[in-house]
Amino acid sequence: MISYSNLGIYSVALTIGGAWSFIVLALITSFFSKIYNEKNQPAVDELLSKINRIVILLSLVVLGGFYLFGDDFIHLLYGNKYMESAEELYPYHYWHDVLVTGTICYRYMIKAGYNYLAKKMFFVY
Repeated sequence: MISYSNLGIYSVALTIGGAWSFIVLALITSFFSKIYNEKNQPAVDELLSKINRIVILLSLVVLGGFYLFGDDFIHLLYGNKYMESAEELYPYHYWHDVLVTGTICYRYMIKAGYNYLAKKMFFVY
């Protein structure tokens, strides 16, 4: 740790960089209720591609918002002392993008392999 002020800058960037992700996580949750109930594989594939496109589009919109208004947002919420955290928003935003798209993948893997996992758990334990 370098200093408490650097820790504060890191904390602000991390918080704001990931604050938007609750929106896409809510969308993913609502889409996966449909995906889990769907039996037709082409329909499942279409829903998966749709949720991926929505997540990527929203991520790009948020990234554009950070680019245009990130400095103003940090200045409004935290003041001049935390303006350095505006530079750190982009890596944390990208990191949350990867996490959110990973959520789509692992939830699909649960759907695709649930029967296998259920049988394996029964026989192993």
